[in-house]
Amino acid sequence: MPNYYINKGDIKPIPDKFKNVLDRHVAKHNHILYGTNDDWLLRAGFEQLDHKCLYNANIVVFRRTFAVGDILMCIPVLRQMKKHYNIKRVILEYGETRHVIEPQMFPDLECVKTYNGEYDYYIDGENGLLEQDHSLTLGLTEVPRFALYQRFLGLPEDTDLDYSFVEDKSKLMFDPVKDRIAYLALYSSTYVRRLAPPFIAYIAKYLNFVGYKVLFVDNVPVFEDVDAIYAHDKTNVQQAVTNMKYSKLCITIDTGSLWFSHYAGVPTIVIAGPTPKEVRMTYHPLKNSGKALGIDMRKYCGCNYNCGGTGAYCSKTAPCLNNFCYGVVLNDIATQIDKLMKVEN
Repeated sequence: MPNYYINKGDIKPIPDKFKNVLDRHVAKHNHILYGTNDDWLLRAGFEQLDHKCLYNANIVVFRRTFAVGDILMCIPVLRQMKKHYNIKRVILEYGETRHVIEPQMFPDLECVKTYNGEYDYYIDGENGLLEQDHSLTLGLTEVPRFALYQRFLGLPEDTDLDYSFVEDKSKLMFDPVKDRIAYLALYSSTYVRRLAPPFIAYIAKYLNFVGYKVLFVDNVPVFEDVDAIYAHDKTNVQQAVTNMKYSKLCITIDTGSLWFSHYAGVPTIVIAGPTPKEVRMTYHPLKNSGKALGIDMRKYCGCNYNCGGTGAYCSKTAPCLNNFCYGVVLNDIATQIDKLMKVEN
C-alpha cells in the first residue's frame, strides 16, 4: 500500500523524523501526509488515505515550501487535482521562502505564505514527500516530481498539464521586438547545480557570436566583452517568467528556471546534471514539438550515478558540472541551438 495517511481524529504530535523544514510539530484533523513508518503512524491513530474523500471538497490546502521551482511544479498538479475531484477552492501555502508567488500569477488558485483559516483537508506536501526524487534509498530518483505529486494526490500520471499564468510586463528587461534574447540560468545557489563562471562566459560569447543578447538571471560576475543584461534580483517570479516568455531561447541548468520554462513556453536547452535529462524533461510541454532539448553532462565526466543532486558519490565536488572539456560541451550546446532554430523555421 502507498504510504499516504490521514489523521481523522484530534491533533497528534509529529515526531522529529517526520517534521518538515519549517518544523510543523502536529497533525491536525484531516491532515494528510506521506509517511515512511507505517507502524508509528498506524499506532498513533492515522489511517490509510482513501483519495475519494477529496471529491467535492470545499477547501483543500496544499503545503509546499522551500525552493521556488519545486513550488511551481505543484501548480499544474493542483489544477489537475481541483478539476479531477471537483474541489471548490485549492490553496497553496508556500511558507517563508525567498521568492514570493504573486497571487495574481495564478488566479484560479490561491497562493499564500501562510493559511490559518478553515479547510476540509490539509495536505502536507513536505513530510517525507519533500525530497523523494532525491532519495537514494527509496529508489525514486528516476521519477519526475510532477509524477510524485500526482501519485500522492491519487491523480493519473498525465503529462498534459496546464502551465498557464498571467504575465507581468512591468519589468520587461528588453524590447521583445528588437532584441534577440537568450535567457541564461547557469549559476544556481546549489553547489551541485552550478557551472563555472569562465564556462558561462564561454557560452555567452558564443551566443553573442550567433546573434543573441544574453540575459543573466543568476548572480554571475560582470563579464568583459559580453553583450548582456544582468537581471539578478531585479524581478519577482511573475516578472521573471514573463521575461523568459519573450526571450527567443532559454539555456538552464537543473534549477528553478527549468521549471519556469514550462510556463514560458520558450525553446529550452537544459544542461542536466546530476539528474538525467530524461527525468527533468518528461513533463515539459515543448518536448514533443522538439523545442525542449537536453544535454546529459554525466557522459562528459564519466559519472554513471544519478545522485539526485545530493553529491553522494563525489563528496559534493559535482564533476558532472565542472570536470569536462569546455569546447566539447559547447559544441553540443551549439548543436542543440541549431536544432531549435531549424524547428522554429
